[in-house]
Amino acid sequence: MDHSGRSPMSLFMLPDDPSLLSYGIYDPKLVLLSLLVAIFSSWMGLQIAGQARQRNSQRPIFLLTGSLALGAGVWAMHFVGMLAFNLCTRVGYDPMITVGSSLPSIAASFVALNLIARERLGRTGLLAGGVLVGAGIGAMHYAGMAGMRMSLDLRYDPATFALSIVVAVVLATLALWVRFGLNRLRSMSESRRLLLAAVVMGCAIAGMHYTGMAAARFVGTIDPNAPASSDTTTLALGISLITVLFTVVVLAANGLLRYRRLYADLSRSEAWMRALLTTTVDGVITVDRDGTILEFNASAEKIFGWRRAEIVGGNVRLLMPEEERNKKVGLLGYLRDSGAHAAPNNAEVDALRRDGSRVPIRFAVGHAVLGKQELFVCFVTDITERREMVQALRASEQQFRSLIGTIPGISYRSRIEGEHPMVFISEAVERVAGYPARDFTGVPPGSPPRRCFGALIHAADRVRVSEAIEAALREDRPWLVEYRLLHADGSTRWLWENGTGVRDDHGKLVWLDGVILDISERRKMEEALRNAKEHAEQAAAARATFVANMSHEIRTPMNSILGFTDVLLDGELAPDQRRHLDTVRNAGRSLLRLLNEILDTAKLEKGAVELEINDFNLLSLIDELSSTLAANARAKGLQVDIHYDPALPTNLRGDELRIRQVLTNLLDNAIKFTASGSVTLRAEPRGDQLHFSVQDTGIGIAPERLNAIFDPFTQADASMTRRFGGTGLGTTISKQLVELMGG
Repeated sequence: MDHSGRSPMSLFMLPDDPSLLSYGIYDPKLVLLSLLVAIFSSWMGLQIAGQARQRNSQRPIFLLTGSLALGAGVWAMHFVGMLAFNLCTRVGYDPMITVGSSLPSIAASFVALNLIARERLGRTGLLAGGVLVGAGIGAMHYAGMAGMRMSLDLRYDPATFALSIVVAVVLATLALWVRFGLNRLRSMSESRRLLLAAVVMGCAIAGMHYTGMAAARFVGTIDPNAPASSDTTTLALGISLITVLFTVVVLAANGLLRYRRLYADLSRSEAWMRALLTTTVDGVITVDRDGTILEFNASAEKIFGWRRAEIVGGNVRLLMPEEERNKKVGLLGYLRDSGAHAAPNNAEVDALRRDGSRVPIRFAVGHAVLGKQELFVCFVTDITERREMVQALRASEQQFRSLIGTIPGISYRSRIEGEHPMVFISEAVERVAGYPARDFTGVPPGSPPRRCFGALIHAADRVRVSEAIEAALREDRPWLVEYRLLHADGSTRWLWENGTGVRDDHGKLVWLDGVILDISERRKMEEALRNAKEHAEQAAAARATFVANMSHEIRTPMNSILGFTDVLLDGELAPDQRRHLDTVRNAGRSLLRLLNEILDTAKLEKGAVELEINDFNLLSLIDELSSTLAANARAKGLQVDIHYDPALPTNLRGDELRIRQVLTNLLDNAIKFTASGSVTLRAEPRGDQLHFSVQDTGIGIAPERLNAIFDPFTQADASMTRRFGGTGLGTTISKQLVELMGG
């Protein structure tokens, strides 16, 4: 019956008389066939969705072909399911409507596969997908049933119809959820998860169909004489076969696309691999289990000196020294055992060149099985330069360690944080602190040190040292600091440290480098010198005090002796008496002069002499000296010459008395030690100073004795004391007075 002109609402109008309803029965074989078609189509669709997930560039093609295959399968399941329902009357199908009913199925399949091809699906996406897929399959089902042509009138039970739509959405959502939910079952293989998902999806599709069929109501009376439907089983099998063939064709087309893609990837990978093997600096050698060389790249030619055409087909033993060929381990042992033990990766051995020379190499071996053939890929690196570099570094390190060991002190490098933990410290620290170097750096490297060098600094010096280092780092300058260190044996050592901060290219402080010297002996010597100096100063002070007291005590009676001697000489005396008294007077005067000189020396050493600065006439001073000393000179037949520079000012300011004393000592000595000739005094300006010089033609002084004449009680020659007399204090006093006046 044609229902094209009927209103949509009339489809849900059921007769009041139940006897007007006709009922059909299902063919179990065709029902099972429809279920198998749904499961098969679902399995194919899921396969294609998996390919679409892996191939982003060909994703639209895979989704389109997959939706065609799955949509056709769902439609075929629906059509076979309708053929399985026998109404005992002839049933036909409108070609346009029946074929057109596949479009919603294809659209629903496209939505389903597009969702399944994603890596993950959220709850909102899952519900939206379930609604779209369920609605699409429901539309396909009811559109297909609308194409039925028969003597009965097709109606739908409203409640069951609504239930079928809900069931379609729920089952579609379940089918989508199962596909993603099964991914959590890591213990199940991918193929089993795929098959289980296909079974669930196929059952869901079949469940949608048969729930929709349950909503159908057929109104009318079946004519017993009406011809029955043709062989539906054959038609169902034909449609199923066509659907399977179509699905297989789609799968084959996708497989062909995938094969082309894989072939292109393989060709690209092979080209990339060949380029890699050609340009890599490492030698790559491929051998089989027997050690036969199958591949030999250009870098291997450079390392071993063999041409590829010469070595391919030969045995890998050609590249090994004799001792390497007989080892149970190594490359040959690995080949003999077919990889039974660990591959010799990153092993360093000596290999053999074509000319018989040896080359140090590092090699690693990879194992691959291609069919029944075992292949071993050896990656070889020439480490000649690296080994030479290592040897040079070791020699440099040994030289550095030797240099550090000969430095008379501790060399160190420390970090800047915290208490400046040591990165390196020389072994000399054990002599200074009593602890080995490893206690301060940590062994093995990276482990925390057992001791901190800063903790050994004396508590009284610790803050001062820290402040000195911090100030030097702030001002970007080296630091010099002395402090005490507590030795392991409980003693205290004095140390001298010179350090500096090391900065990187950006000016950031990264290290502290320095040298530490043990100055304990120097400190002891300085302490001894200070004590000796104090003792000497005390002794000198005591001597000066003693000399001053003795000079004072002796001069008083000596002046009395000289005074009474002069009184006696003024009276009437016999010649012998006068001669004896002259001797006493001369001896007394000599002794008094000695006492005066000793007293002056004591005062000068004690710093008790103060200059009396006054204005004086230099020319008058020199004239008086010349007149006073000329008598002694004339008595010895000497000439006294005075050279006074006219450029000198007449009036000067200074201590006239001390200048007179110095010049008197010098001129008196010159006259005393000169037997004949002359004595010359020169006065001239030199810059802002007055310069005097006394020159004579006397006995002279040996060059090596020039410095000694200014020492107390010392003369140029010991015989002079006997010949000329004197104490040797005159020049000493003169030198001290000149230095006191700034000369």
